[in-house]
Amino acid sequence: MDHDRLVNKLMEICDDYEEADERFRPSSQLYQPYNGQIQLAIYVNSGLITVHIIEGKNLNPTNANEPCHSFVQVNLAPDRGGRTTCRTETIYCNRCPVYDEKFSFELLEGDERKRVIIAVWQTHYVDARYDEFLGCTSFGVKSIIDGKKTVDGWYYLLTQDVGIRKHLRASKKKNQLRRELSSVDLSSSLLQSEQSTWLESKTLLLKRDNSGYGFTITGKSPARVCKVDKGSQAILAGLQCNDVIIRLDNINVSKLSADAVVRLIRNCPHYMVLEIQRLRQPELSFQKENIFPLHL
Repeated sequence: MDHDRLVNKLMEICDDYEEADERFRPSSQLYQPYNGQIQLAIYVNSGLITVHIIEGKNLNPTNANEPCHSFVQVNLAPDRGGRTTCRTETIYCNRCPVYDEKFSFELLEGDERKRVIIAVWQTHYVDARYDEFLGCTSFGVKSIIDGKKTVDGWYYLLTQDVGIRKHLRASKKKNQLRRELSSVDLSSSLLQSEQSTWLESKTLLLKRDNSGYGFTITGKSPARVCKVDKGSQAILAGLQCNDVIIRLDNINVSKLSADAVVRLIRNCPHYMVLEIQRLRQPELSFQKENIFPLHL
């Protein structure tokens, strides 16, 4: 039986592709047409769903002689407005890349009927229209919310027509590559298109005292700092008004509202690491937002 027929047979037997993987373990040779594997974890906390893209393995572009320059795109599908579409930084010249990036999304009404889609792409140097699709996998949001599905391990990168509906676990080994807070990714953020306006990202360590962290944030997404208390831990760490919060303890929060960021910060009782971006021209300001500011 060829691989496509096997996949179709498994999908007919089991609604959940991972369940099919437990009942049928075909030869690994059958998976060679798929371009490698990806290690990831997905979990729900404080009304947010977090996707941790850890690393890839044995990624193979169509041209075997071409170096592999890959990135991972994540979203909750369908995502017509692009609310949850994010991507990792590109890792160059590596067929076993380590991404180690986290993305968190607010769970809105109707999101439980969506799927988390993780797709790996080979980037094109000159024109993004020629990026090559390497493979994808997906997971039902509802099964993750209900606790019926534990997503933590290695998964095969499947073809697009299969991967957008199913997933296939490659290994049940626990994640051994959790990064310490001190290894926060200092790469550029999702706001690369505005490099002429923004400075390079700054990473700040904030400690909490009896008064809290000492700053106020607002905004739909991304959240920004609208006030820093005098003499506070925030001002001692170098935080300034209009700083835009991109990452919190290595979690990409650029797609989250201020309210969602606050929920994450309240889970950091002693200290936290913020990656922010700052306006190049201090005189520039944001438009007035009709959002109640949240103090921390």
